[in-house]
Amino acid sequence: MTQQTDILLILDALDQVITDPFGRHGWRRLGMLSHKNTNPEILRTIRYRLNKEVDQHGLAGFYRAIFFRHVLGIKSEIINAGKSLEQIRPIHIDRLMSYVNFEWGDIVAENQNSTEFIQKMEEANIPRLMEMAGTVVQQSTPPQTIRVAKTIKRIAIYTPQLFNYKHPPTKMAFEHARLLQLEGIEIRIFSCQEQSILNMREYLSNDGHLKIPPPETNFEHQITFTSPVEIVRAQEQYSLPLRAQSILQLMDLFQPDLCFFIGHQSLLLKSLYQRYPLLGLNVTSVAPCGELDVWLSADIAAKESKPEATSQAYYHPFRTIPKETLATIQREELGLAADAVVLITAGARLHKEITGEWASMMQEICVRFPQVVWLIVGADGGIPIGLQANKIPNIKSLPYQANLKGVYACCDIYVNPPRLGGGFSVAEAMAEGLATLAYHETDGGKKLGALAARNHEDYFSELSALINDPTARESKGKQLKQIFETSINLHNSGPSLLRAISLTHEKFKRRATPVTLS
Repeated sequence: MTQQTDILLILDALDQVITDPFGRHGWRRLGMLSHKNTNPEILRTIRYRLNKEVDQHGLAGFYRAIFFRHVLGIKSEIINAGKSLEQIRPIHIDRLMSYVNFEWGDIVAENQNSTEFIQKMEEANIPRLMEMAGTVVQQSTPPQTIRVAKTIKRIAIYTPQLFNYKHPPTKMAFEHARLLQLEGIEIRIFSCQEQSILNMREYLSNDGHLKIPPPETNFEHQITFTSPVEIVRAQEQYSLPLRAQSILQLMDLFQPDLCFFIGHQSLLLKSLYQRYPLLGLNVTSVAPCGELDVWLSADIAAKESKPEATSQAYYHPFRTIPKETLATIQREELGLAADAVVLITAGARLHKEITGEWASMMQEICVRFPQVVWLIVGADGGIPIGLQANKIPNIKSLPYQANLKGVYACCDIYVNPPRLGGGFSVAEAMAEGLATLAYHETDGGKKLGALAARNHEDYFSELSALINDPTARESKGKQLKQIFETSINLHNSGPSLLRAISLTHEKFKRRATPVTLS
């Protein structure tokens, strides 16, 4: 097609959106055509006419704001999207959660620390929207007689989504299930599959949707339970409100003495808090979004948390177990020279996380130290966009590795980007005795504690020193391995977790009325 024809198609699609701003298919067509357009004048025309001719409120305003944010790249429009969605009545839970899930994924990937993450979640209005969703679920579910157990014998673990063992919340749910079994507690795992929304792309004007992997159906080959654990997953062909009602009813039949929530947010959280003693554990280093009795914090400042707080932080940095050795990997299998100083970064979202100043400074390191090889592991194995322009030969990439422990054994230093996530990768590197670098106020930095870098200067000064000094690398690796064993390894977390459970139980007894002892 000619350029003139392309422009005519875009303007025609624009007219269709303006005459029917509630038709999601029209926005989708306009978005697809706009993505192919490189003419800034046309993009300015689209923005001007949509601003002038489409209502900024209600569903049309929501569609407009999402289009501006994700198609035209106007990041500030996320504020308007969140506000518009809050005002739409009746409240449509599947649309609301489609927005929350999609934006949450972007916010996690694009922000460099917990402070930025919290700020962007507020800008997107996600805490308020989750409060609304929770209220709808709570009001549509029959009330449950509150029961306060004398002792904790049964625990329901709830996590919003179960995928597979590569998925950190799923992994945490199953590892904690086994840990609690070892303490003689009966466990059942529940999930509404809150991220698997039917026709999700139909609720957002940018065609936004999540690529959901098929759920794992057999975990026995990855973790050994002391006895079979029943896994209760909602039927994904139903709407989220119907799934929520079903899961709450099934959980009530189990009669748990306590509920252990693993995740950041959930439309069930209000109902769970109303029914049970509620203990929370987030995958990131920030508090879960909603009321709990107690949440497990990796921040040592939680030791000073006040007991009267609604969601009391309890210092409990334990997060994961060491990976099992699958097979020994030799450096030559990865194309690594025996005398190379190998840096490694691992993660599923590195294409978004390796960017900006940090990416440039890492490239400078690779040029300044020719003995360095930087290995980037994760996703499909592509080089992140932020590194593609310079084509530095000692930057190599690998796709996701099931035997990441074997890869770590071929490396010298783990380098974590300034990202909210990465905590599990950092912990796994520490477990293998790798010298590890991460930034303060990130998930990875929480694992390192006082050893986390405060800024780029600290980070790259230490990195340069470690590259030049194998003795320093070995010393730091031993230090971090000891920290892993004493404060991160779940195998050593039992006494601390039981104290948190007891604290949760006591707090619930003080707020629960009426009470039936059992």
